[in-house]
Amino acid sequence: MPLSKADISKILAPDPWFSRQPENLRAALVAEAQEVRAGAGHWIYDAGESASGLYGTLSGSIAMHIGLENEEPALVSIIGPGHIFGYTGRFLGGRRIATAVAREPTTLLYLPERGLEAIAQKMPDLWVRLAELSSFHVVAGFRLAVANTRPATQRLAIHLRLLATQFSPSPHLPVTQDELSEMTGLSRKTVNRALAGFEKDGLLATGYKSLEILDPARLAATGRRKGDRD
Repeated sequence: MPLSKADISKILAPDPWFSRQPENLRAALVAEAQEVRAGAGHWIYDAGESASGLYGTLSGSIAMHIGLENEEPALVSIIGPGHIFGYTGRFLGGRRIATAVAREPTTLLYLPERGLEAIAQKMPDLWVRLAELSSFHVVAGFRLAVANTRPATQRLAIHLRLLATQFSPSPHLPVTQDELSEMTGLSRKTVNRALAGFEKDGLLATGYKSLEILDPARLAATGRRKGDRD
């Protein structure tokens, strides 16, 4: 059964961009959008395609892959429920810069370009607001790049903290060690060793293809610590 407009707005409330928009714009975005279901492994869009429309994750999760020219794309981030994505490419040459794939059965909100244009006729500052959304995502990408220059333990802690924001308020992160290895650029052995250390210190608990964050404050402090062990 499709979700109500009120339920969709509530799910998207954690998104920092969506939550900052005026109530009438939030309502208009939800009213113009379509609910779309995607099976595990379904490609939502591919890098290089014409960028059009805005997406939001209502349930499930999306893997974002980016590759350098002539190289195999690598997993760079995971988008959890309640988060907006998919418009950055519109302001960066008009082409998708990432490949988005459903990691599991996922429900998406899709707002086609014609819906955005209809909203902009009544609220012309929408384009400025979408540019702000794109800037936010570009800055997030820079932060990930900086994170991957840090020592292994600190690097992993930063990525876990960022993942936690994607699945908040749940403390459970449905992520595998292989995915963490690919996102951080660390070996599987290094990730396993760092996670074991975090678990021993009471920061998290490991499970089958998942983690549970037990002490988010200390995990965040570990991500800020300099000169940590590698």
